[in-house]
Amino acid sequence: MNAKNARSAMNVNKILALVFCVVVCAAPAHALENEALQYRISGAPGLYKVHEILINPPLFFNQKDSQQCNLKSERLFRLLRDTFMGTDMPTLYAGEEAPVKAGVARITVQPEVTTKYDDSLTCHSYIQFVAEAKHTLRLPPIEDRRNFTATYWRAGLMISSLQDDHDEQVAEAFIKLADDLNHTYTLAQPSGHLAPEQRKANDLMRQENIIKQLDGTGKDTPIQKHNTSKELQKQLDVIEEQEKARAEQEAKERKERGEDTLTPAPPTAEGM
Repeated sequence: MNAKNARSAMNVNKILALVFCVVVCAAPAHALENEALQYRISGAPGLYKVHEILINPPLFFNQKDSQQCNLKSERLFRLLRDTFMGTDMPTLYAGEEAPVKAGVARITVQPEVTTKYDDSLTCHSYIQFVAEAKHTLRLPPIEDRRNFTATYWRAGLMISSLQDDHDEQVAEAFIKLADDLNHTYTLAQPSGHLAPEQRKANDLMRQENIIKQLDGTGKDTPIQKHNTSKELQKQLDVIEEQEKARAEQEAKERKERGEDTLTPAPPTAEGM
């Protein structure tokens, strides 16, 4: 009798194992991938609740070729300040930064430019922005504290152009990377990204400053207006369409709830 019970229990275990295998194997592959993806991204974004972002002047790794291609650190640094103007990024700038406060997270953004000038009057530059901070922690396998650098965000662009207009191309790359950093920071915060109206106002305010910095003389040029404001205008058009769709959806929902009623006009002097 005991042997019979043992065989019955073994059969039940085999059936349960078979059912488990069928359920797991029949699960969609993309569902398992999605679960793994959610696990990987369950941590906070890299720029989450970063309270201070220190912007350093651009660092040129090849000074001779950078000069041949008319690249100037001061001009690019001013361009960064104008690009971040009006955004919600808590920026500080080298030479103006306040002392580090206890409990306030600060990272440093270092723009890096590596330029190569060849014999065909062509300049090649790799522009990279690295947002990082130095920390000291106890890490395995020993108990001694270790110094390490944590990278919170990194992005780069490769630019190749003729010598005469290479500085303009690099300036455009700086604007693009700065905008990407601001967008990444905004999305990483608990409150989400800016309201469409605020972002539109910020874009318009930065547009005027950026174009003047690109020209270098404070005057707008047709080419720079085309290169800079055309891209900004595309963004503004998208924001406007989104805002219009949102307003229409809200009006529809109010009407469905019976809230879309006309408010009587206040009495005028003639009607009193």
